[in-house]
Amino acid sequence: MIKKWTQFISEKYSEAEHGTLGEYIEEIAEKDEQVRNIASQMTSSINPQIRLSNAINLLDDFTKIELLKRVENHLENKEGETKVSTIVDFNEVPTVQEAFGQNILTTFFKCLTALGFKDNQQETKEVPGEFIIFFKFIIQDKQKLKDVFDRFKSLKSIGLDQTSQHTSLYFGIKLDGNFEYGYYHDELIPIGYFKLTKSVYNQLKLSELKSTSGFKKATATLSFDEIRLLSQIKSEMLNFNPGYFQQTMTPQLVDKTLTFGYLGLGKWDNGQLDPGEIENVKQNLKNYLLKYKWSEKVLVAAKPQNLWVLIQIKLK
Repeated sequence: MIKKWTQFISEKYSEAEHGTLGEYIEEIAEKDEQVRNIASQMTSSINPQIRLSNAINLLDDFTKIELLKRVENHLENKEGETKVSTIVDFNEVPTVQEAFGQNILTTFFKCLTALGFKDNQQETKEVPGEFIIFFKFIIQDKQKLKDVFDRFKSLKSIGLDQTSQHTSLYFGIKLDGNFEYGYYHDELIPIGYFKLTKSVYNQLKLSELKSTSGFKKATATLSFDEIRLLSQIKSEMLNFNPGYFQQTMTPQLVDKTLTFGYLGLGKWDNGQLDPGEIENVKQNLKNYLLKYKWSEKVLVAAKPQNLWVLIQIKLK
């Protein structure tokens, strides 16, 4: 059963007393620049010509709750997690993918915090091919994981395999534009996923949840449109064939640069790549990229390094 969002807000805001949430936040924002910035970020996907109060009223229920809690935390000078209640009653649970979408993500992040994953870093070496940004968390104590999941009604029904030798949690942004989170033993098992929007992306970058610290660092210089572009570039480059090679490197994303690597590409002699070979790689790459409009938005470099040929594609 879906509950009305006003059932989850604090007593400080009352529709009867303050009018719509948009009017309430707009009045505060006129006197508080930080509140104005928070509201602007969370309504960034809405036409900027629309008045702020109206833009706020157009937000979905989850985002309204998140916005109000952020504003209240700021006004009370609070730090740490934003207390946002889920708006789904899980007494009647459909399939995992249908029910466990964006609404349960906050709970998932709280689980990561409870498990001690407050300071974390983006995975760069073992990134599944379908992800542009990926975080993984190796679980040492499986019983603790079960105990933490059991604290939350929405996650208690997850069937964790206690007999598996390796258990980890993960989340990330996929090349198809979905945000996915879950656990894995020998393969990724989604708990939930949803289409990532500009609004939700900006919310995550502003999140006060401690376990989002790594995500905020990894995306600090990247806009939503740039993430989409980098996803497209990685997807297309996975099909690039530079010639015979022995092994590929897991593509790495650092700031606005994607790096692809090919071991044993070209003719090497005493650790040195024939100069003509690197020119062939550059020309083949140039010809390949000309097919795509995004090629005008990037800078490309190719260089030999320890029997590897590295190709770097950086957003302008």
